[in-house]
Amino acid sequence: MYTTNLLALRKSRKLTQAEVAVRAGISKSYYSELESGKKQLNHEKMDALAAALECAVAELLGELEPLMPTEPSVVVEGSQPNPYVTAAKLGSLSEADLQLVDQLIDRLVKK
Repeated sequence: MYTTNLLALRKSRKLTQAEVAVRAGISKSYYSELESGKKQLNHEKMDALAAALECAVAELLGELEPLMPTEPSVVVEGSQPNPYVTAAKLGSLSEADLQLVDQLIDRLVKK
């Protein structure tokens, strides 16, 4: 169940409930209720929580073994962006903006 995964992922990354909540853009109390099973996780929040915990949604739901190390990531100047965080950011873009991003990616891949 995802509640166990939320707790395990959060602890493995040495994050507090408040830190995960801020990263996911939700209240600490809502996150606490998700982790304790008092609230149900909706599809809208899955991507944000996965990005906050730097994991895939499938990993969050227990459908996939961890893809990333359990240690929290350290941002180093010039390092590669986290694809889960990037994907979560894309989810908030308009359709027109997504088309622009898609075109940019196509141009970069053709280089």
